Amino acid sequence: ERTPVSFLTERICRHVRILYALCTWGIGHATRSLPVIRAILREGHEVEIMSSGRALSLLRAELGDSVGYHDIPDYPSPYSSTKLGFYAKFGLELPSILRGIKREHGFVEKMISLRGYRRIISDNRYGVYHPSVPSYLITHQLRFIAPGRRAAIESAGERFVAGNSDRFTEFIVPDDEEGRLSGELSRNPRIPQSKILYSGPLSDFRRKESAQDIGLLISISGPEPQRSILERKIMESSGDFPENTVITLGKSEKRSEKRLGNAVIYSYLPKDRREDVMNRAEMVLSRSGYSTLMDLAVLGKRAVFVPTPGQTEQEYLSQYHMERGTYFSMEQRNFSLSEALNRSKGYGGIRMDGKRSVERILGEVL
Repeated sequence: ERTPVSFLTERICRHVRILYALCTWGIGHATRSLPVIRAILREGHEVEIMSSGRALSLLRAELGDSVGYHDIPDYPSPYSSTKLGFYAKFGLELPSILRGIKREHGFVEKMISLRGYRRIISDNRYGVYHPSVPSYLITHQLRFIAPGRRAAIESAGERFVAGNSDRFTEFIVPDDEEGRLSGELSRNPRIPQSKILYSGPLSDFRRKESAQDIGLLISISGPEPQRSILERKIMESSGDFPENTVITLGKSEKRSEKRLGNAVIYSYLPKDRREDVMNRAEMVLSRSGYSTLMDLAVLGKRAVFVPTPGQTEQEYLSQYHMERGTYFSMEQRNFSLSEALNRSKGYGGIRMDGKRSVERILGEVL
């Protein structure tokens, strides 16, 4: 029979304080991490979040004071709107990226002794790990797609990711083993399969039986200035909005609502409202970010993609799903809303079950 003291000791041993770090290149890493963080909290564990910028603002809005926060800047994004610009920017930013990885790892080493984390989960932040604490990297990019598909660059990217396999306990890939969502991105022959968990898609949304009374949901997101460029192109197409169009601007730092023609425009919608409009939408227009792709697959929605110029991952995913006949895609520079909606009619989308994904991750991490 357990005494009160032994019962208390058992409860203390079961309690885990977790550092959860997120990449801040857009808000997709934050939205896909929300179901994992919420599940950890429901299990009675403690979470402290490491992020910054718009991603951190979104997490504060969704989670409130149920978690702790550390505002630690991410390393700079190397993306550019052109292939040549990418390589030039990457060369210039590489020292800053390496310093950023070293800086965030220094923060983790300091906080391990101060806060006593017993698990580390990092969504695409490569400096967030510790040799004495089980550390897990959530990523769908076990390899990188280089602009122009330069083999030497992609091989170097493979080696970089594989070189981190000793630092992390495991790589968690939010896709199935077939790579139906991520294609080549989730394949790296240099990483032992024993180090990879294919969890299935991660989405904060759940499919619901809803009236399909929103003709088009337009979700504008991504890093600046490309987010604002797409917003301007969308607003210039206001005469082509179908009836009952909803537009979200992805600005989690403020709240506003206005009308434009057939559309109602929200600066930001919290999770419950986003889930509602996604379930009610007949068609979605969005970036081809991986988190958005997972949301669409879980909800079984048709979509048109407008990949962020220069983001090779989004451009690859758009082309991959165009070839598979799942989602139609159109470049931002040639964007025409009426043409995109007309040409997307033969693309049926994809449906995947994400109900057990979080369960698989928690089963592995905890």
